[in-house]
Amino acid sequence: MPIDAAQAYKLVRGLSGLNYYPSDDDAVGLLLKAMQAASSVEAGEAFVDHWTLTLRNRDCPKPGDILDYFQPPKSSGEFLGSPQSTGCSLCGGSGWIIVERKGVEGAKKCTCIAA
Repeated sequence: MPIDAAQAYKLVRGLSGLNYYPSDDDAVGLLLKAMQAASSVEAGEAFVDHWTLTLRNRDCPKPGDILDYFQPPKSSGEFLGSPQSTGCSLCGGSGWIIVERKGVEGAKKCTCIAA
């Protein structure tokens, strides 16, 4: 079960001595919301220890740093829809095709991506 706001507050306050800890209540609120992604107080404590002791960061984490720790980012295909077949002959299952226009390369969605 994710931690509650009071537990998250105690954990976030543990970061308050770091550089760039936000002074704005709304920004602190975003850190609190991110910290609530922890599955337990112990997991939140593990993040604070990892950030401050293992990585030796002197700067306060951003909400995205906290979320990335608890919920690693999804691959780009998961955000845009999954290819219909991982064996697509056009994109190889990535959902993207490299195209060239006027000498500049770019990417466009493959037809195997559900619209």
